[in-house]
Amino acid sequence: MGNNILEKVNFGHIDAEADPNLIRYFLETDSYKRIFSGEKMYVIGRKGTGKSAIYLSIEGINDINFPVTGLTFDDYSWQVHNKIKDESKSIDFAYVNTWKYIILLELAKLILKEQKADSKEVNEIKSFLQIVYGSLTPSFREFLVDKTRRIKCLELPKIPWAELSLGKLEFEDQKTPERKLIASINVVNSILQDKLFHLLSSDKMYFVMFDKLDDGWDNSEEFKSSMIGLLRACRDLNLESRKCYKHLRCIPFLRSDIYDCLQYNDKNKAYPDIEFLNWNLESLKIIINKRISYSLGKGMQSSWEHIFDTKKLAKRTTNFNYITKRTLLRPRDIIQFCASCKNMALRNHHHKILSEDIYEGENEYSEFIYREFIDEAHKQCPEIEQFFEILRGLRYERFTFENFEEEHKKSGIAKSLNSSVVLKNLFDYSIIGIERIGGKVGGSRFEFKYTDPLIRPEFNRTIVIHPSLKKHLKLIERRKR
Repeated sequence: MGNNILEKVNFGHIDAEADPNLIRYFLETDSYKRIFSGEKMYVIGRKGTGKSAIYLSIEGINDINFPVTGLTFDDYSWQVHNKIKDESKSIDFAYVNTWKYIILLELAKLILKEQKADSKEVNEIKSFLQIVYGSLTPSFREFLVDKTRRIKCLELPKIPWAELSLGKLEFEDQKTPERKLIASINVVNSILQDKLFHLLSSDKMYFVMFDKLDDGWDNSEEFKSSMIGLLRACRDLNLESRKCYKHLRCIPFLRSDIYDCLQYNDKNKAYPDIEFLNWNLESLKIIINKRISYSLGKGMQSSWEHIFDTKKLAKRTTNFNYITKRTLLRPRDIIQFCASCKNMALRNHHHKILSEDIYEGENEYSEFIYREFIDEAHKQCPEIEQFFEILRGLRYERFTFENFEEEHKKSGIAKSLNSSVVLKNLFDYSIIGIERIGGKVGGSRFEFKYTDPLIRPEFNRTIVIHPSLKKHLKLIERRKR
């Protein structure tokens, strides 16, 4: 056992933040390059597609030419944040200035960190931060909310900017703290933006990034409006910086299911600015090979073959194709499946991962995917576990709409929803797919939303449950004819 090569292999953690070696085998994909260069402004992807890995990779850059700040919104005061909106504007624009204020203050902190000599603008920004926050480096969590989680008080007459010409601002018609704050923010933003953009070096790229936004996701209209505001604020400031020949990269990292829920005017206008994170078989294999190579200190060329037996599985399928077919083409999935296979191989005292280890490891992996689906969908679709019970009751991997409708009625589950609505929810999360007949190679195949985001849910065709769930739901492969 001491010489077992498998013991040395570490596929890494499925959570980028929990992987201390991520920087060692991070894959600089074309997506990463487009995001870094500013060609793309938004990063949209399903859970597990590598959003946080890209975020952490950029955040970890230690180069004076690339000042970076990253904001993560776990344990954030969303309830208070969502109260601070401009009610004089439409829901599409209500939160834009709130987010611009957060971005501009983070940019101010970056500029003060790099500025060696004081100037008029630098001193004014320092005075602003010191007067309002009592610090030159306040946490973004305190920009809108004080330490007791109450609305921040922003008293404009105390701010030493002569050009504000504030005199005595009256807030008689703005009685609530949130209305007072947004009124102040509306005044401050344009002046703060002008000062900061003047101080930006044209030779540097400045990054302000937003991750873990889904931690506050509650499917409410307020949160949707807030996310729309963030997207608009980031795009506006990025474009404004270009007009000044400066390089500001405001980048939100957002889950695709949340983005799909956001409906606003001109949403399609920003489509060319979005980087949708997608993976293929080749890039997934590179991810695993880099991790094997790093673990073993060997070249990448045959890393997979170092630890996986080359014997084919049932139906003459290669082990790589068998594993990837049961993923949703996400790094998280293949990392977890490979780790489960490795654990089984060690338990079985094998020096390579054999077919039986893959079959046994699939049991653990299938349960993992089941939990992933529930974790991803439960806020948008609280009945998701009940929907899985209907699928379990079908017993077969493939079925028709009539089969599902019959099982739905028989189960007594989710009676208030018709079967089409239930299937649409399952389809949107790629828990089920539909049959496609024909194409270049003829025959039929099954397609899921993760393989084709524009695919339409035509439930008059044969429907299939994703292969990753077969073991956990104890499904039979096909109906007997």
